[in-house]
Amino acid sequence: MKVSLLTREYPPDVYGGAGVHVEYLARALSASGLVDLTVHCEGADRPGAVAHRPWDALSDSVLRVFSEDLSMAEATADAAVVHSHTWYANLAGHLAALRYGIPHVVTVHSLEPLRPWKAEQLGGGYALSSWAERVAVESAAAVVAVSDGMRGDVLTAYPDVAADRVRVIRNGIDTVEYAPDPDTSVLAKHGIDPSRPYDVKDVVRSVVDDGYLFEVAEAYAANIVVGFARVGGRAVGIVANQPMVLAGVLDIHSSMKAARFVRFCDCFNIPIVTFVDVPGFMPGTDQEYGGIIKHGAKLLFAFAEATVPKVTVILRKAYGGAYDVMASKHIRADVNFAFPTAEIAVMGPEGAVNIVRRSEIAQAANPDAARAAFVADYREKFANPYKAAELGFIDEVIYPRTLRARLHAALTVLKDKRDQNPPKKHTNIPL
Repeated sequence: MKVSLLTREYPPDVYGGAGVHVEYLARALSASGLVDLTVHCEGADRPGAVAHRPWDALSDSVLRVFSEDLSMAEATADAAVVHSHTWYANLAGHLAALRYGIPHVVTVHSLEPLRPWKAEQLGGGYALSSWAERVAVESAAAVVAVSDGMRGDVLTAYPDVAADRVRVIRNGIDTVEYAPDPDTSVLAKHGIDPSRPYDVKDVVRSVVDDGYLFEVAEAYAANIVVGFARVGGRAVGIVANQPMVLAGVLDIHSSMKAARFVRFCDCFNIPIVTFVDVPGFMPGTDQEYGGIIKHGAKLLFAFAEATVPKVTVILRKAYGGAYDVMASKHIRADVNFAFPTAEIAVMGPEGAVNIVRRSEIAQAANPDAARAAFVADYREKFANPYKAAELGFIDEVIYPRTLRARLHAALTVLKDKRDQNPPKKHTNIPL
Protein backbone atom coordinates (compact mmCIF):
# COMPACT_ATOMS: atom_id res chain seq x y z
CA MET A 1 0.00 0.00 0.00
CA LYS A 2 1.37 3.39 -1.00
CA VAL A 3 1.18 6.02 1.74
CA SER A 4 2.00 9.72 1.38
CA LEU A 5 3.09 11.45 4.59
CA LEU A 6 2.53 15.22 4.42
CA THR A 7 4.44 17.51 6.78
CA ARG A 8 6.03 20.90 7.04
CA GLU A 9 9.00 19.64 9.09
CA TYR A 10 11.38 16.85 8.23
CA PRO A 11 15.03 16.31 9.21
CA PRO A 12 17.23 18.20 9.35
CA ASP A 13 14.69 21.04 9.60
CA VAL A 14 12.88 19.97 12.76
CA TYR A 15 11.97 22.55 15.39
CA GLY A 16 8.94 21.13 17.23
CA GLY A 17 7.16 18.04 18.47
CA ALA A 18 5.35 17.46 15.18
CA GLY A 19 8.65 17.20 13.32
CA VAL A 20 10.04 14.70 15.82
CA HIS A 21 6.85 12.65 15.59
CA VAL A 22 7.00 12.58 11.80
CA GLU A 23 10.68 11.59 11.82
CA TYR A 24 10.09 8.53 14.00
CA LEU A 25 6.79 7.61 12.38
CA ALA A 26 8.40 7.64 8.94
CA ARG A 27 11.30 5.56 10.21
CA ALA A 28 8.97 2.97 11.78
CA LEU A 29 6.66 2.74 8.77
CA SER A 30 9.57 2.29 6.37
CA ALA A 31 11.14 -0.41 8.56
CA SER A 32 7.85 -2.32 8.86
CA GLY A 33 7.84 -3.33 5.18
CA LEU A 34 4.04 -3.03 5.20
CA VAL A 35 3.78 0.19 3.24
CA ASP A 36 5.47 2.01 0.39
CA LEU A 37 6.08 5.36 2.08
CA THR A 38 6.76 8.72 0.46
CA VAL A 39 7.36 11.75 2.66
CA HIS A 40 6.33 15.13 1.25
CA CYS A 41 7.71 18.15 3.13
CA GLU A 42 7.80 21.90 2.69
CA GLY A 43 10.92 23.94 2.03
CA ALA A 44 14.39 23.02 0.82
CA ASP A 45 15.39 19.71 -0.76
CA ARG A 46 16.60 17.05 1.67
CA PRO A 47 17.33 13.31 1.69
CA GLY A 48 14.43 10.93 2.22
CA ALA A 49 11.66 13.33 1.26
CA VAL A 50 10.08 15.12 -1.69
CA ALA A 51 10.34 18.85 -1.02
CA HIS A 52 7.76 21.36 -2.20
CA ARG A 53 8.64 25.04 -2.48
CA PRO A 54 6.25 28.00 -2.32
CA TRP A 55 5.35 30.04 -5.38
CA ASP A 56 7.81 32.89 -5.86
CA ALA A 57 5.05 35.22 -7.01
CA LEU A 58 3.46 35.16 -3.55
CA SER A 59 4.66 37.27 -0.63
CA ASP A 60 2.03 36.46 2.03
CA SER A 61 3.45 33.78 4.36
CA VAL A 62 0.21 31.81 4.80
CA LEU A 63 -0.66 31.89 1.10
CA ARG A 64 2.86 30.65 0.34
CA VAL A 65 2.17 27.67 2.62
CA PHE A 66 -1.05 27.00 0.74
CA SER A 67 0.86 27.05 -2.55
CA GLU A 68 3.09 24.31 -1.18
CA ASP A 69 -0.06 22.41 -0.20
CA LEU A 70 -1.32 22.56 -3.78
CA SER A 71 1.96 21.09 -5.01
CA MET A 72 1.79 18.35 -2.38
CA ALA A 73 -1.80 17.47 -3.23
CA GLU A 74 -0.98 17.00 -6.91
CA ALA A 75 1.98 14.76 -6.04
CA THR A 76 -0.20 12.28 -4.09
CA ALA A 77 -2.40 11.19 -6.99
CA ASP A 78 -1.13 7.59 -6.88
CA ALA A 79 -1.29 7.17 -3.08
CA ALA A 80 -3.75 4.86 -1.30
CA VAL A 81 -3.72 6.97 1.89
CA VAL A 82 -2.57 10.50 2.69
CA HIS A 83 -1.55 11.38 6.24
CA SER A 84 -1.07 15.05 7.15
CA HIS A 85 0.46 16.74 10.21
CA THR A 86 -0.42 20.26 11.46
CA TRP A 87 -2.38 22.93 9.61
CA TYR A 88 0.62 23.60 7.38
CA ALA A 89 -0.04 20.33 5.53
CA ASN A 90 -3.69 19.66 6.41
CA LEU A 91 -4.99 21.49 3.37
CA ALA A 92 -2.85 19.34 1.05
CA GLY A 93 -4.36 16.18 2.52
CA HIS A 94 -7.89 17.55 2.27
CA LEU A 95 -7.45 18.56 -1.37
CA ALA A 96 -5.96 15.18 -2.26
CA ALA A 97 -8.93 13.45 -0.64
CA LEU A 98 -11.40 15.56 -2.63
CA ARG A 99 -9.56 15.38 -5.97
CA TYR A 100 -8.45 11.75 -5.98
CA GLY A 101 -10.86 10.09 -3.55
CA ILE A 102 -8.02 9.12 -1.20
CA PRO A 103 -8.70 8.52 2.52
CA HIS A 104 -7.15 11.38 4.51
CA VAL A 105 -5.79 10.79 8.03
CA VAL A 106 -4.97 13.82 10.19
CA THR A 107 -2.61 13.69 13.17
CA VAL A 108 -3.30 16.51 15.65
CA HIS A 109 -0.35 17.85 17.66
CA SER A 110 -1.88 21.24 18.52
CA LEU A 111 -5.09 23.06 17.77
CA GLU A 112 -5.55 26.54 16.34
CA PRO A 113 -8.73 27.28 18.39
CA LEU A 114 -6.59 26.88 21.54
CA ARG A 115 -4.22 29.60 20.35
CA PRO A 116 -6.50 32.66 20.13
CA TRP A 117 -3.64 35.08 20.82
CA LYS A 118 -2.36 34.31 17.31
CA ALA A 119 -5.23 36.43 15.99
CA GLU A 120 -3.45 39.52 17.32
CA GLN A 121 -0.10 38.40 15.89
CA LEU A 122 -1.21 37.10 12.48
CA GLY A 123 -4.57 38.75 11.82
CA GLY A 124 -6.12 37.21 8.72
CA GLY A 125 -3.35 34.62 8.60
CA TYR A 126 -4.77 33.05 11.76
CA ALA A 127 -8.22 32.92 10.15
CA LEU A 128 -6.74 31.00 7.21
CA SER A 129 -4.74 28.54 9.34
CA SER A 130 -7.81 27.93 11.53
CA TRP A 131 -9.98 27.34 8.46
CA ALA A 132 -7.50 24.87 6.93
CA GLU A 133 -7.27 22.88 10.17
CA ARG A 134 -11.04 22.86 10.82
CA VAL A 135 -11.95 21.72 7.30
CA ALA A 136 -9.32 18.98 7.35
CA VAL A 137 -10.18 17.64 10.82
CA GLU A 138 -13.94 17.70 10.33
CA SER A 139 -13.79 15.92 6.95
CA ALA A 140 -10.92 13.49 7.61
CA ALA A 141 -11.50 9.76 7.38
CA ALA A 142 -9.75 9.41 10.74
CA VAL A 143 -8.11 11.70 13.28
CA VAL A 144 -5.09 10.71 15.37
CA ALA A 145 -4.48 12.53 18.66
CA VAL A 146 -1.03 12.28 20.24
CA SER A 147 -2.40 12.11 23.80
CA ASP A 148 -5.63 11.54 25.73
CA GLY A 149 -5.71 15.24 26.52
CA MET A 150 -5.38 16.16 22.86
CA ARG A 151 -8.24 13.80 21.99
CA GLY A 152 -10.43 15.63 24.47
CA ASP A 153 -9.34 18.96 23.02
CA VAL A 154 -10.23 17.83 19.49
CA LEU A 155 -13.72 16.76 20.50
CA THR A 156 -14.23 20.02 22.40
CA ALA A 157 -12.88 22.31 19.67
CA TYR A 158 -14.66 20.44 16.85
CA PRO A 159 -17.93 19.00 18.25
CA ASP A 160 -19.03 17.87 14.78
CA VAL A 161 -16.26 15.25 14.75
CA ALA A 162 -17.58 11.84 15.82
CA ALA A 163 -15.77 10.47 18.88
CA ASP A 164 -15.20 7.07 17.24
CA ARG A 165 -13.17 8.75 14.46
CA VAL A 166 -10.57 10.08 16.91
CA ARG A 167 -7.92 7.58 18.04
CA VAL A 168 -5.00 8.12 20.42
CA ILE A 169 -1.53 7.11 19.24
CA ARG A 170 1.07 8.52 21.60
CA ASN A 171 4.35 10.03 20.50
CA GLY A 172 7.23 7.61 20.73
CA ILE A 173 11.01 7.64 20.39
CA ASP A 174 13.74 5.07 19.91
CA THR A 175 14.52 3.98 23.49
CA VAL A 176 17.90 2.62 22.44
CA GLU A 177 18.99 5.82 20.73
CA TYR A 178 17.76 7.92 23.66
CA ALA A 179 18.95 5.66 26.48
CA PRO A 180 20.01 7.67 29.58
CA ASP A 181 23.70 8.55 29.68
CA PRO A 182 24.82 10.66 32.67
CA ASP A 183 28.32 11.17 31.25
CA THR A 184 28.95 14.83 30.35
CA SER A 185 32.43 14.36 28.89
CA VAL A 186 30.99 14.82 25.40
CA LEU A 187 30.39 18.47 26.30
CA ALA A 188 34.09 19.04 26.95
CA LYS A 189 34.93 17.14 23.76
CA HIS A 190 33.01 19.73 21.74
CA GLY A 191 34.38 22.67 23.69
CA ILE A 192 31.28 23.29 25.79
CA ASP A 193 31.84 24.41 29.39
CA PRO A 194 28.83 23.37 31.53
CA SER A 195 29.70 26.06 34.09
CA ARG A 196 29.63 28.90 31.55
CA PRO A 197 26.86 31.51 31.99
CA TYR A 198 23.93 31.47 29.57
CA ASP A 199 20.85 33.61 29.03
CA VAL A 200 17.94 31.94 30.81
CA LYS A 201 15.53 33.88 28.58
CA ASP A 202 16.67 31.69 25.69
CA VAL A 203 15.69 28.62 27.72
CA VAL A 204 12.29 30.07 28.55
CA ARG A 205 11.56 31.13 24.98
CA SER A 206 12.50 27.67 23.70
CA VAL A 207 9.66 26.02 25.65
CA VAL A 208 6.84 28.59 25.74
CA ASP A 209 4.28 29.07 22.98
CA ASP A 210 5.61 30.95 19.95
CA GLY A 211 8.84 31.69 21.85
CA TYR A 212 7.19 34.75 23.41
CA LEU A 213 8.01 35.96 26.93
CA PHE A 214 6.40 39.18 28.19
CA GLU A 215 8.97 40.26 30.74
CA VAL A 216 8.12 42.46 33.72
CA ALA A 217 10.55 44.92 35.37
CA GLU A 218 13.35 43.87 33.00
CA ALA A 219 15.80 46.59 34.08
CA TYR A 220 15.36 46.07 37.84
CA ALA A 221 17.20 43.24 39.62
CA ALA A 222 18.19 41.63 36.32
CA ASN A 223 19.64 38.60 38.13
CA ILE A 224 16.11 37.24 38.23
CA VAL A 225 13.65 37.19 35.33
CA VAL A 226 9.88 37.41 35.82
CA GLY A 227 7.18 37.65 33.20
CA PHE A 228 4.23 36.05 31.48
CA ALA A 229 4.03 33.43 28.74
CA ARG A 230 1.83 30.60 27.55
CA VAL A 231 2.43 26.86 27.59
CA GLY A 232 -0.04 24.81 25.58
CA GLY A 233 -2.31 27.84 25.37
CA ARG A 234 -2.41 28.35 29.15
CA ALA A 235 -1.15 31.61 30.63
CA VAL A 236 1.65 31.11 33.16
CA GLY A 237 3.91 33.28 35.26
CA ILE A 238 7.63 32.72 34.76
CA VAL A 239 10.25 33.09 37.51
CA ALA A 240 13.84 32.32 36.48
CA ASN A 241 17.33 32.89 37.84
CA GLN A 242 19.52 34.71 35.31
CA PRO A 243 23.10 33.30 35.21
CA MET A 244 24.20 36.15 32.93
CA VAL A 245 23.82 38.66 35.79
CA LEU A 246 25.65 38.09 39.10
CA ALA A 247 25.68 34.35 38.26
CA GLY A 248 21.97 34.24 39.12
CA VAL A 249 22.41 34.71 42.88
CA LEU A 250 19.52 35.87 45.02
CA ASP A 251 20.01 39.26 46.65
CA ILE A 252 17.70 41.73 48.37
CA HIS A 253 16.30 43.32 45.23
CA SER A 254 15.80 40.09 43.26
CA SER A 255 14.07 38.46 46.24
CA MET A 256 11.61 41.35 46.54
CA LYS A 257 11.02 41.48 42.78
CA ALA A 258 10.27 37.77 42.56
CA ALA A 259 8.18 37.72 45.75
CA ARG A 260 5.94 40.52 44.50
CA PHE A 261 5.50 38.76 41.15
CA VAL A 262 4.67 35.39 42.76
CA ARG A 263 2.03 37.03 44.94
CA PHE A 264 0.61 38.81 41.88
CA CYS A 265 0.24 35.48 40.05
CA ASP A 266 -1.34 33.85 43.09
CA CYS A 267 -3.72 36.78 43.46
CA PHE A 268 -5.04 36.32 39.92
CA ASN A 269 -4.85 32.51 39.84
CA ILE A 270 -2.02 32.31 37.28
CA PRO A 271 0.09 29.09 37.41
CA ILE A 272 3.79 29.63 38.14
CA VAL A 273 6.68 27.94 36.32
CA THR A 274 10.06 28.40 38.02
CA PHE A 275 13.44 27.86 36.32
CA VAL A 276 16.20 27.35 38.87
CA ASP A 277 19.92 27.95 38.42
CA VAL A 278 20.99 29.55 41.68
CA PRO A 279 24.38 29.26 43.43
CA GLY A 280 23.05 30.77 46.67
CA PHE A 281 22.34 34.10 48.33
CA MET A 282 24.58 37.08 47.71
CA PRO A 283 27.27 37.27 50.42
CA GLY A 284 28.60 40.50 51.95
CA THR A 285 27.95 42.93 54.77
CA ASP A 286 25.86 45.20 52.54
CA GLN A 287 23.40 42.38 52.06
CA GLU A 288 23.51 41.35 55.71
CA TYR A 289 22.93 44.88 57.01
CA GLY A 290 20.27 45.44 54.37
CA GLY A 291 18.24 42.48 55.62
CA ILE A 292 18.88 39.70 53.10
CA ILE A 293 17.37 37.11 55.44
CA LYS A 294 14.15 39.09 55.84
CA HIS A 295 13.83 39.87 52.13
CA GLY A 296 14.78 36.34 51.09
CA ALA A 297 12.07 35.10 53.44
CA LYS A 298 9.54 37.15 51.49
CA LEU A 299 10.17 35.02 48.42
CA LEU A 300 10.05 31.82 50.44
CA PHE A 301 6.79 32.96 52.04
CA ALA A 302 5.27 33.94 48.69
CA PHE A 303 5.97 30.55 47.10
CA ALA A 304 4.84 28.64 50.19
CA GLU A 305 1.62 30.64 50.49
CA ALA A 306 0.66 30.46 46.80
CA THR A 307 -2.13 27.99 46.05
CA VAL A 308 -1.90 28.14 42.24
CA PRO A 309 -0.27 25.30 40.25
CA LYS A 310 3.51 25.47 40.77
CA VAL A 311 5.95 23.66 38.47
CA THR A 312 9.71 23.90 39.04
CA VAL A 313 12.59 22.99 36.72
CA ILE A 314 16.17 22.82 38.04
CA LEU A 315 18.39 23.67 35.09
CA ARG A 316 21.84 23.53 36.68
CA LYS A 317 22.84 24.75 40.16
CA ALA A 318 20.51 24.59 43.17
CA TYR A 319 22.63 25.26 46.22
CA GLY A 320 21.85 25.78 49.88
CA GLY A 321 19.02 27.93 51.17
CA ALA A 322 18.48 29.51 47.77
CA TYR A 323 17.44 26.09 46.45
CA ASP A 324 14.77 25.86 49.15
CA VAL A 325 13.47 29.35 48.40
CA MET A 326 13.11 28.82 44.64
CA ALA A 327 9.84 26.84 44.68
CA SER A 328 11.32 23.62 45.99
CA LYS A 329 9.25 20.61 47.02
CA HIS A 330 9.91 21.62 50.63
CA ILE A 331 7.68 24.71 50.24
CA ARG A 332 4.74 23.03 48.49
CA ALA A 333 5.70 23.07 44.81
CA ASP A 334 3.46 20.62 42.95
CA VAL A 335 5.81 19.16 40.32
CA ASN A 336 9.60 19.42 40.41
CA PHE A 337 11.76 18.46 37.42
CA ALA A 338 15.54 18.46 37.09
CA PHE A 339 17.93 18.03 34.19
CA PRO A 340 20.44 15.15 34.45
CA THR A 341 23.28 17.66 34.89
CA ALA A 342 21.54 19.54 37.73
CA GLU A 343 23.51 19.95 40.94
CA ILE A 344 21.38 19.91 44.09
CA ALA A 345 23.53 20.24 47.18
CA VAL A 346 24.37 22.36 50.21
CA MET A 347 27.11 24.07 48.21
CA GLY A 348 29.25 23.58 45.10
CA PRO A 349 31.66 20.63 44.90
CA GLU A 350 34.82 22.77 44.90
CA GLY A 351 33.80 24.81 47.94
CA ALA A 352 32.57 21.78 49.86
CA VAL A 353 35.76 19.81 49.20
CA ASN A 354 37.97 22.71 50.26
CA ILE A 355 36.20 22.71 53.63
CA VAL A 356 35.41 19.06 54.33
CA ARG A 357 38.63 17.60 52.85
CA ARG A 358 40.97 20.44 53.73
CA SER A 359 43.39 18.46 55.89
CA GLU A 360 43.50 15.47 53.55
CA ILE A 361 44.29 17.69 50.58
CA ALA A 362 47.06 19.47 52.52
CA GLN A 363 48.67 16.14 53.46
CA ALA A 364 48.44 14.62 49.97
CA ALA A 365 51.58 14.16 47.87
CA ASN A 366 49.78 15.84 44.99
CA PRO A 367 47.20 18.28 46.42
CA ASP A 368 45.74 19.24 43.04
CA ALA A 369 45.15 15.62 42.05
CA ALA A 370 43.68 14.84 45.47
CA ARG A 371 41.35 17.84 45.26
CA ALA A 372 40.21 16.81 41.76
CA ALA A 373 39.49 13.27 42.99
CA PHE A 374 37.51 14.53 45.98
CA VAL A 375 35.54 16.94 43.76
CA ALA A 376 34.67 14.12 41.35
CA ASP A 377 33.60 11.90 44.26
CA TYR A 378 31.45 14.67 45.76
CA ARG A 379 29.88 15.42 42.41
CA GLU A 380 29.03 11.76 41.83
CA LYS A 381 27.55 11.22 45.30
CA PHE A 382 25.89 14.53 46.09
CA ALA A 383 26.00 17.20 43.35
CA ASN A 384 23.43 15.55 41.10
CA PRO A 385 19.64 15.27 40.95
CA TYR A 386 19.42 11.57 41.74
CA LYS A 387 19.89 11.75 45.49
CA ALA A 388 17.19 14.41 45.71
CA ALA A 389 14.94 12.26 43.51
CA GLU A 390 15.61 9.26 45.76
CA LEU A 391 14.44 11.33 48.74
CA GLY A 392 11.30 12.48 46.92
CA PHE A 393 12.34 16.10 46.39
CA ILE A 394 12.46 15.71 42.59
CA ASP A 395 9.54 14.08 40.77
CA GLU A 396 11.40 13.30 37.54
CA VAL A 397 14.82 13.75 35.99
CA ILE A 398 14.17 14.77 32.39
CA TYR A 399 16.14 15.59 29.27
CA PRO A 400 16.05 19.20 28.04
CA ARG A 401 14.45 18.20 24.74
CA THR A 402 11.39 16.89 26.63
CA LEU A 403 10.94 19.98 28.80
CA ARG A 404 8.12 21.64 26.85
CA ALA A 405 6.12 18.40 26.72
CA ARG A 406 6.66 17.77 30.44
CA LEU A 407 5.60 21.30 31.34
CA HIS A 408 2.47 20.99 29.23
CA ALA A 409 1.59 17.63 30.80
CA ALA A 410 2.18 18.90 34.34
CA LEU A 411 0.09 22.03 33.82
CA THR A 412 -2.68 19.93 32.28
CA VAL A 413 -2.74 17.66 35.32
CA LEU A 414 -2.81 20.69 37.64
CA LYS A 415 -5.39 22.75 35.71
CA ASP A 416 -8.15 21.84 38.18
CA LYS A 417 -6.01 22.22 41.29
CA ARG A 418 -7.94 23.53 44.28
CA ASP A 419 -6.02 24.39 47.44
CA GLN A 420 -6.49 26.78 50.32
CA ASN A 421 -4.48 27.93 53.30
CA PRO A 422 -5.68 27.67 56.91
CA PRO A 423 -8.38 30.27 57.62
CA LYS A 424 -7.11 33.40 59.33
CA LYS A 425 -7.62 37.15 59.20
CA HIS A 426 -4.52 37.58 57.04
CA THR A 427 -1.06 36.08 56.64
CA ASN A 428 2.03 37.52 58.27
CA ILE A 429 4.53 37.93 55.45
CA PRO A 430 7.88 39.35 56.69
CA LEU A 431 7.66 42.99 55.58
